[in-house]
Amino acid sequence: MKTIQKPANLFLVAASAVDRRIPLGNSVVEVRPLVDELAMYFPRHQPQELSAAIITAIALRGAAMQWQAEQPARATAQNA
Repeated sequence: MKTIQKPANLFLVAASAVDRRIPLGNSVVEVRPLVDELAMYFPRHQPQELSAAIITAIALRGAAMQWQAEQPARATAQNA
């Protein structure tokens, strides 16, 4: 039996994901969460390929990028 697979265009999916992440008034997109999201759907692609598609889509949309979301500062005795 032969499995017929429909080819998926990685860039179109990355561009669609970036479009969903660009909120009104704020054009900073986190790359790493999108790479993790797309990795589930494109398991045969390396993280570098996924990152390249996402970064290209961000650049073409004129948005800024950030590798991953900033973590909130941990409360310590000094800043509490």
